[in-house]
Amino acid sequence: MAVMDEFKEERERMKAQPFKVRFAYFWDYHKFHVLAAAFVLFFVIDLGYSWLTQKDTAFMAMFINCYADEEKSEAYTTALTEKMAIDTKEEEIRLDYSVQITGDGTDYETSQLVGVRMAAREVDVMVTDETTFEGYTKSDAFLDLSQVLTPEQYEYYKDSFYYIDYALIESGYYDNVDYTATEKEDTTNHHSPDGMEKPVPVGIYVDAAESFKETYRFKSDLDAVFGVIGYVEGEHLDRSLLFLDLMTGRVE
Repeated sequence: MAVMDEFKEERERMKAQPFKVRFAYFWDYHKFHVLAAAFVLFFVIDLGYSWLTQKDTAFMAMFINCYADEEKSEAYTTALTEKMAIDTKEEEIRLDYSVQITGDGTDYETSQLVGVRMAAREVDVMVTDETTFEGYTKSDAFLDLSQVLTPEQYEYYKDSFYYIDYALIESGYYDNVDYTATEKEDTTNHHSPDGMEKPVPVGIYVDAAESFKETYRFKSDLDAVFGVIGYVEGEHLDRSLLFLDLMTGRVE
């Protein structure tokens, strides 16, 4: 008997069987195909849903070595969204406190991850302890705040500036430096431009408002420092400076 004839005979025989028998027969022969098709369908639906519901990032702050109260952080993000007048149907604010630079063998991978996110222009501002901030200044990561602050902001924050000697950046002095927190501690007095050939304020020592300090905590023995990432401009720059004012309580 030809194979096709056998197949037709078997099909006719199964038609006369009860549903349970037919279903069991189908499942035995086709379950792997069904499962594979179901997996592909689920993947396509999930990917499509993520694509359709994905929002643009209106502003992103990265808090390194920060510990947060998750419930208060969610409330703080919501309040910040309202104060920045963000259309939540189209955009969202992200305050990322997941990155920890611990001083052990994981720091290289973590620093690489931060670098990738910065290269992708995902991050607008960084707030971290002074030692970690100092490492990123050596790779010329931050804007010169004297060029972007308003006159009122400059006057308000000038006594809290974090200075670097930009002449060292221009000379390539730091080109072979390891920018992790395990690096030898910097002895430069970043509070003052004295003794620097080309002082540039790239950060602000943060005296945060109570609403911020109640939610986010940095290394207790070090001052937190704020900086705007070097590529930030336009609306993202405006929001970054507004975030600074809200974080410090300069505006409410």
